[in-house]
Amino acid sequence: MRGRTHVAFALAMWMAILIARRAALDLVALLPVCLGALLPDIDHPVSPASTSTRMTQSVSSLVTRVTAHRGATHSILAACILTASAVPFLVFYNAKLVFAVAFLFGYLSHIFADSMTVSGVRPFMPLSNLRVRVLPRPMSTGGRAERVLLKFLLL
Repeated sequence: MRGRTHVAFALAMWMAILIARRAALDLVALLPVCLGALLPDIDHPVSPASTSTRMTQSVSSLVTRVTAHRGATHSILAACILTASAVPFLVFYNAKLVFAVAFLFGYLSHIFADSMTVSGVRPFMPLSNLRVRVLPRPMSTGGRAERVLLKFLLL
């Protein structure tokens, strides 16, 4: 999926959960949801996560040398490690821990959304190379089905 679809998907799912739980909307928490929704694609050299700043370009350059697209960065383990590594900073700066939850949610939503594509994902790496596709007829990245999904999510 493309970056904008990942962001729209993550935000729509986050909002649905907030509504279902009758929880208050924290606008600042939307930022880590979006960041989490984009970050797994740091392993693709032309993704928004890879090209947004010089720093992300440098990180992407390193990541793409050690893993393929939809490799290690598209795993549940990577989501947990990155989230856990952020928690001490949140505590140190007295920030809300909901930001870590929001980031993790965005990251996992990215993995789930990519499981709807033809390529699928290997979310259990490095424990298993099982490729997961959740749709009987997966969609092509940037294809018609993804464009329809994006329009629906933006309603």
